[in-house]
Amino acid sequence: MKTSIVACALVLGTSALADRELGDLGGVGNVQFENSCSKEVQGDLMRGHALLHSMFYDEAIAVLNGVAAKDANCAMAHWGMAMAYYHPLWAPPTPEELKNGAAALAKAKEVEKASQREKDFIAALEVFYKDAENVPHPERAKAFEKAMAELAGKYPNDVEAQAFHALMLLAVAPPGDQSFANQTAAGEVLEKLWVTHPDHPGLPHYIIHAYDYPAIADKGLNAARRYGKIAPFVPHAIHMPAHIFSRLSMWEDSIEVNRASADASKAYAAKKFPDATWWEELHAIDYIVYAYLQMGQSNKAKEYVDQVLNTKKVMPEAHGAIAATVGFTPARYYLELKDWTGAASLAVPDLPALKKNPFGASYLHFARAIGMAKTGKVAEAKAEVDNIRTLRGGDFKIPEAHCGFGKPPGEYWPNFIEILALSAAGVIAQTEGQPDEAVRLLTEAANRQDAIGTNLVSPGTTLPARELLAEVLLEQGKAAEALNAFETTLKAFPGRFNAMYGAGVAASKAGKKDLAKKHLEDLLAQAKEADDTRTAELKEANKLLAEK
Repeated sequence: MKTSIVACALVLGTSALADRELGDLGGVGNVQFENSCSKEVQGDLMRGHALLHSMFYDEAIAVLNGVAAKDANCAMAHWGMAMAYYHPLWAPPTPEELKNGAAALAKAKEVEKASQREKDFIAALEVFYKDAENVPHPERAKAFEKAMAELAGKYPNDVEAQAFHALMLLAVAPPGDQSFANQTAAGEVLEKLWVTHPDHPGLPHYIIHAYDYPAIADKGLNAARRYGKIAPFVPHAIHMPAHIFSRLSMWEDSIEVNRASADASKAYAAKKFPDATWWEELHAIDYIVYAYLQMGQSNKAKEYVDQVLNTKKVMPEAHGAIAATVGFTPARYYLELKDWTGAASLAVPDLPALKKNPFGASYLHFARAIGMAKTGKVAEAKAEVDNIRTLRGGDFKIPEAHCGFGKPPGEYWPNFIEILALSAAGVIAQTEGQPDEAVRLLTEAANRQDAIGTNLVSPGTTLPARELLAEVLLEQGKAAEALNAFETTLKAFPGRFNAMYGAGVAASKAGKKDLAKKHLEDLLAQAKEADDTRTAELKEANKLLAEK
């Protein structure tokens, strides 16, 4: 029996009949597609696929596993689980996830009554799981994108085929590609689909990911405004608009949605693992802290930083976003406030996520290196640079995330860590009275950062290499060069407090009063409710603006 059904609707006015047939429809959106599964499982099947589109993978697997228990011949339940073990925009599947995904796909292939369309979906995903032990992840991902392109061509009116192909275009987008070719192609498809399927959760979700870059973020604002309302049950859906808000310097909006996401995450964790923090709450906190710092409200940021520092157990223990928050957030706080003593004293927690994802620990060592260099402990700072490079070259496999596969495959995260090492070494060279070497090292770090592109795990890089370069140039009396570096930083990381302030000071010293006025007025407007931690910068900004 083929069934076409609308399920998982957000609309509260669902009929009593639909409630009886489909069960709990609340808060995940509306997914609709033909399938050969039994009528009794339709509600949960659609709910599972809606959760899949919102990347609520564990919950999607649980729901779809329940569907398969009721109807073992539901091919799309098995396919959905296999897709949930893949998670294209996150780190690659672990060996265990690959094993589980392949097993789910094998069960899907065994369903004899599957329609031709379902068989085509299964065959496309099989390309990704085939020979995973020998074929590198990036190659299999690109092969799957090609298979989904063919599937989307065969079924031009199939929303799921089009949406999943758009997702794969994002997954294989080259890092640092400023033409945004894949992102634009995906966005155009998704936007057209969203007009006729306004409550589909995957469409606005993938639109946000497509435009999660400062140069094109405004194109994702409508999706950012809508997505959390389409899937209010899902903490990740509530959080995702912050990706666009952060790229557009909409800090208050980012704080609002991330506080709501953190609350939803706490509620979910209370039911699933009451003795631990869920990773999604920490991910939201990363964005909250960044936003507060850019508005100069550092005392509010500190409350969340302390929460991160006091976190003992997080689930799932090795998640990459945990490493990002635990590493980035404390480092971000002390470095952006130029609290060098605080930065130098940061410790590296003994957490599984930091061991599996060394980029998080590398940031803590980076903060320590900068703090030590700035407080005259040069030998200790150099030792921290060595620690960073040890993490870069350790005998672990650094996972690739959705920020790109790197050139060649596997390059992104090692390069990311090397940028930190180069940046710290540049600051050390400046403190040792080697200005040319400082500029050389920081320029190399900045150019590398430009080449690999913005990391999409976090709202913004802690102390961008080019911002550090700008500060060193300003210290060396090269105001015009510093201004250029600060303004380039602001293009990649809009609304950064320190870059706006630095640009204003540099412009003033370079005799460019109009530019100084613009940057400093922008800063004062953004930091209109700043606390006493930023008094010195804001006082200097007002002083410079008062000068004729």
